[in-house]
Amino acid sequence: MDGFLVLNKPLGKTSSDCVVFVRKRLPRGTAIGHGGTLDPMASGVLPVCVGAATRLFDYIIDKQKTYVAELQLGVVTDTQDATGAVVETRSVNVTEADVRAAEEAMRAQAERASAPARDAEHRGAALRAEDA
Repeated sequence: MDGFLVLNKPLGKTSSDCVVFVRKRLPRGTAIGHGGTLDPMASGVLPVCVGAATRLFDYIIDKQKTYVAELQLGVVTDTQDATGAVVETRSVNVTEADVRAAEEAMRAQAERASAPARDAEHRGAALRAEDA
């Protein structure tokens, strides 16, 4: 059996949990793997490669991804994420322009943080992510 499966990964499951779920339904020894990791708190499309399609991972993993996020402003939890207990709530008054400006600042910060990884070298040769 060879090909791609497109899973709708639910909240609370890891990408590996999803691969195990599919693996149990395939003939023993069938190669299987996922084409990208989603956080357990994320839901969405998880491409799964089966059989000979696992050789195509490199062509799907490096593709640009789009994320849609939902957030709640003014809530502080003990874990600083959606899974924690609420320890404080605050009134928040922001405009759409404020949110867009914060988004741009976060994108710029992410670009600066990823630049050293892109430019990593060892003995004068560029390193690929899989070599690091």
